[in-house]
Amino acid sequence: MKKGDQTRKKLQLAIRRVETGRVRKIPKGRPLSIMSVAEEAGINSTTIHTRYPETADQIRTLMNKEARDQRDEVRQKLKQERSKNRQLRSEIADLEHALQVYAEENARLALENQQLKAVSLSRKVSKLNPKKR
Repeated sequence: MKKGDQTRKKLQLAIRRVETGRVRKIPKGRPLSIMSVAEEAGINSTTIHTRYPETADQIRTLMNKEARDQRDEVRQKLKQERSKNRQLRSEIADLEHALQVYAEENARLALENQQLKAVSLSRKVSKLNPKKR
């Protein structure tokens, strides 16, 4: 096998390892880039740019795909959070309406209670004693 073919194979394996997070030479969690692939393959990043431009293009394409996937994931999460937000706003509106209804009922009962107390304290009203049997 030619040296160029060996390097190409090393690059492909390094790309796969960086993508899957099963790296050997670089820290885990490092994002896919030409530099990370070069370090993982044990070659200079300039070599990828100059001698293996198709591999550099492949890495850039994968980087763009990764960025698009991340963007789409964030958009999906944002959509879900907006949906939750709409639901919570609706629930708040319902609770505020219920609170208003209860406050009106409370005010009505307080007024009725006040009127009944006034009547009971009036001298024109006599208390009825229940009959004992």
